[in-house]
Amino acid sequence: VGGGGWFAAAFSTPIRPVNRCSINASRKSFASSTRDYERGDTSLITFRERRHESDLQVNLIPLQARQWEGDDIRWVQKIRRRLSVRANNLTPAKTTLIVLNTLFFVYQVVNAVDYLRRRHPEYWPGQALAMIGDVLMGTSILGPFSADFVHEPKRSRIQPHRYLTSGFLHVNLIHLLVNMSLLQKSPKWLETGLGWKLFVSTFLFGIVSGNVWDSWSTLDTTTMPHFAGGGICALYGLFFCSIIKMGNSSMGIRVFKSMGIMLMLGILIPNVSNAAHIGGFLGGILMGILCCPNYRKSYSLSRKNSLEVDFADREYRLAMGFGKVPSRRGLVPLSLLWVVAIIALASNPLYRKMPMNIYRGLLEPGIHSNMRHISVSSATL
Repeated sequence: VGGGGWFAAAFSTPIRPVNRCSINASRKSFASSTRDYERGDTSLITFRERRHESDLQVNLIPLQARQWEGDDIRWVQKIRRRLSVRANNLTPAKTTLIVLNTLFFVYQVVNAVDYLRRRHPEYWPGQALAMIGDVLMGTSILGPFSADFVHEPKRSRIQPHRYLTSGFLHVNLIHLLVNMSLLQKSPKWLETGLGWKLFVSTFLFGIVSGNVWDSWSTLDTTTMPHFAGGGICALYGLFFCSIIKMGNSSMGIRVFKSMGIMLMLGILIPNVSNAAHIGGFLGGILMGILCCPNYRKSYSLSRKNSLEVDFADREYRLAMGFGKVPSRRGLVPLSLLWVVAIIALASNPLYRKMPMNIYRGLLEPGIHSNMRHISVSSATL
């Protein structure tokens, strides 16, 4: 085609007329299937519309092939979705701590029930359920295992392993569930971003700092509180220090909300010390000041079409903000703190016995609290 003929040829294709009868039929079929679903006839359901040229085609498939995804999701699916979200927030170190705390509580309950059975054989097995219920709710006396590992200011001076082991004990089942829930809800990037070594070290240091703080505040008391919350509060202290360094103070409400729950536990549940919660929180802040990285603006990451690789995961990036990168380490290397702690423990003969005391307390409950011989003698009476 020469000249301007190509323009006329391009627009000389006949236009296909719209088949309005086909469109109306498809709309009627869609409306009828919708009415059948509302009436309860769910053998067919319209779920997808395809437009091919000018025709509206509606595909109908059995309901079993595709579940309903409306607002009326079943409660089973809601539970599965919440469990999947919680599972996604778990990390190796966090999961290990939750498992250890749970195993300690199970051993704590079994040992206490066995101690009550030996001490009061006349109530077993007739009142077995009542005895187990008292142990689960923390209304009975401490078992030998708990008495060996719980923190008591006077006994902890001569048995310093109690400063650490009491962090894995719980007063009752409610105390365990609340603490593990708060531990599970702690930000994932505390481990994936800052490292599992700092995460675990902060948890352990928070237990010790909480017990030390409680000993200073209740030096002359004879109560035996449980301080599992000290390590959890230390993690939220680390969280608080990190977001302050990031300049992301808007996330502070999450810290104060969790700390409010921990303080309420100290008020409502006996033998739970708020002094230990505060001491653990301050210990976590101290670990954050010493070992948390600092954050600075990165020119390469701030560019629109930057080729620099961002190694931070999604949650860590959301916490830091756009264009920020962490430094390699904090003010003091974490390994240096561990070396100083090991040397300090090894230099004192009383502290050198801590691993062996923990081992003996696990194998022979009651050996450090003189309850092992009481249980045996009571059983022979």
